[in-house]
Amino acid sequence: MKILTTSLAICAVLISGGAAQAAILEEDLYQPGDHLITADSVTGLEWLDLTQTVNLSYNQVNSGVGGWLNQGFRHATADEVYTLIFNAGLGSLYHSGQTNLTSSDIMNLNQFISMLGDVASFYTAVANRRVMAVGIVDKSRWLATTGQGEDSWTFQEGSLEAKAIAEVGYDIPLGIGGAWVPGQDGTIGGAWTLGLNDPYPQYLVRTTEVPVPATAWLFGSGLIGLIRVARRKAT
Repeated sequence: MKILTTSLAICAVLISGGAAQAAILEEDLYQPGDHLITADSVTGLEWLDLTQTVNLSYNQVNSGVGGWLNQGFRHATADEVYTLIFNAGLGSLYHSGQTNLTSSDIMNLNQFISMLGDVASFYTAVANRRVMAVGIVDKSRWLATTGQGEDSWTFQEGSLEAKAIAEVGYDIPLGIGGAWVPGQDGTIGGAWTLGLNDPYPQYLVRTTEVPVPATAWLFGSGLIGLIRVARRKAT
């Protein structure tokens, strides 16, 4: 019984250690090396590269243009983008305002944005100045209320009129940036809306089965073997 208890404890440590490792990985969609998918092993979501939707509107995607719906994709919610940012280890860069970035911050942002798709080059106003993964999220909008400036906007869920923006990026010359998701933690980052027919990058995701870590298989097979040994000794 002592051997059984000790072995079970070792297996438990292995499985808990494996589950704690978040993995954001690049995967291929059509052919080897296209890197059009960013996979989050924690949530089981696959994210389509933002460059694939730069010339499409929200309504076009939902009507089947591009064929993304047929491949199982849908618009991501603000909560899902928020979770992806934290699973990628960028939680410290999530703010309602700009952040003075360190060289390490910039390296991490560059890696994350290159995986999701850097769409800054598609827009003249920020081309060669910004690095950003920015796109429309579903079930969200900003509603103008009273007052002036950003404080006059409040977050609303379930709008059919316009969609809000989630952004991860930074300004190259100034070295400031961060991550913003509408409605999270009371933030107002990305506080502008786009009409449903305005072309703009869009966060599209599809669900896959979350793979069982190898340590889980090790735990299961080890447990079965130990139970058999215990039964033999009992008889």
